[in-house]
Amino acid sequence: MIGIGRSNQFTVGSFIIAFVFLCLGIFGVLWWTYSMGAQIAGGFRTLATAEIRTLELSSTLSCLIAPVWVFERMRRAQKSLWMLSWTACWQTAVVLLLYAGAIVVRRQSWQPSKGFDDWVMFFGRFNAEFFAEAGPLSFVLMVIPLVSVISAILVYMQEMIASRATRDD
Repeated sequence: MIGIGRSNQFTVGSFIIAFVFLCLGIFGVLWWTYSMGAQIAGGFRTLATAEIRTLELSSTLSCLIAPVWVFERMRRAQKSLWMLSWTACWQTAVVLLLYAGAIVVRRQSWQPSKGFDDWVMFFGRFNAEFFAEAGPLSFVLMVIPLVSVISAILVYMQEMIASRATRDD
């Protein structure tokens, strides 16, 4: 992905820009799905807390999705642009589903005697807020599909930019 030449630099740049848009897109999806505005208005949480927790989960999910993009970029020559986007979409959904599954299993099997020292509990502060009560259902039914589509669109756009940069060289 990184190399010498204008098109490779453009590809790296488009990846970084797309990653930022992914973070922002996930932030918006989480904010909307979990009704952060209503929670702030109702006094359940402050604006700062809502922004921080949403940004933490958005960043975490973006970092989980980035390897899907890199892997698909490496295999790009074997697929059409639409197939590449579709693959990024379903792989993003699988990664997010595995993440949600790990969180739910850990939350259901956790007991105070187990302590707070594993990786899932490291993320427990913001996972607890998004995966409490009906949170996992909202995550699976709303966040995963929307974020998967955003991921596919951003992969498509990256490839369009990369192909134009290659033609210009």
